Amino acid sequence: MSCKTKLATASSLIIGLGIALSLKAAVAQKPDSCGNLQTQMEMNNCEADRANDADADMNRLYKKLLVKYRSDAEFLKKLRLAQLAWRRFRDAQMNSLYYLKGKPGVYGSVFPMCWAMESAQLTTERIKELTYILDPEEGDVCCFQSQEISPNTKPRVAHPRISRP
Repeated sequence: MSCKTKLATASSLIIGLGIALSLKAAVAQKPDSCGNLQTQMEMNNCEADRANDADADMNRLYKKLLVKYRSDAEFLKKLRLAQLAWRRFRDAQMNSLYYLKGKPGVYGSVFPMCWAMESAQLTTERIKELTYILDPEEGDVCCFQSQEISPNTKPRVAHPRISRP
């Protein structure tokens, strides 16, 4: 077998393996409930529902934090300020991404879907942050600590968004 033939065979195997892995990953993903819709209005409505659900989930987590740390007034004051700042950030981010939204026809009929998808993504990131505060894992000495935590509490596990060597 010539060197050129061996190279072509190896390349074919690598490409085939890449395709097989891609297909396996696609099958492993859970189905997208908004992905099988036919009309733009259906897609817009579905993504709006997702964004509303994400916002409701975030609000539930926020309320759980308020209850869990009700005796830590200093933390709650700062949490309220952080949540207000985050909402302002989200709104400002959305308005910067779609700054021409007031001009008719600029973004077309997909605009409501795109707006909702981006809003849901930002809100999902905030949910991760609030979840980390609500239920930090053991092992991370740099994580959130409330005054309610006793000095005998074990250190917590690393924050999922911070990669450590």
